Amino acid sequence: SDLASLPRLGAVHKINDMVKRLRQIRVLVLIEDHLRKKMPMLGKDKKKKEIIRDLPVFFRDIMEKHELSPGDFPEIQTFKKFLQQTDISSFP
Repeated sequence: SDLASLPRLGAVHKINDMVKRLRQIRVLVLIEDHLRKKMPMLGKDKKKKEIIRDLPVFFRDIMEKHELSPGDFPEIQTFKKFLQQTDISSFP
């Protein structure tokens, strides 16, 4: 009976992995949208530094607004490094 359930369990595992990746993609799209809305026309470097400094609050705002799980968000330190190396104004 254990061998018979293996294909079904494999399919469930694949579905769970896909759902996890989709949730992470959704969160990244919401972060990008939120970043774009927060960036002013002038003083982008100053605002970028402010966002990086207050990233936990920035993430919390998105979590509350969209009722998301903290586990779906990227690691804060890793995302800070990413933002420091990225030109936010180049986001589509």
